[in-house]
Amino acid sequence: TRDNCVYCTVCAKKCPTGALKVDRAQKKLILERLRCISCACCVEICPKNSLSLSTGHGFPATSRDSEIFHGG
Repeated sequence: TRDNCVYCTVCAKKCPTGALKVDRAQKKLILERLRCISCACCVEICPKNSLSLSTGHGFPATSRDSEIFHGG
């Protein structure tokens, strides 16, 4: 995420698999890696262009771990 995220929750509402959660109180985004299908719906809908989708290949998700992105 970028610093201009306002935690509006639009990205989480648009996610077709429910992989993205927004915690407005703690200013963080939580991505459940095994649910994410890399469809980029969240990237396209974000009104602040705060999200991006990497085209590089990382390590495959092998557990139900979540990635947590903290904001400022």
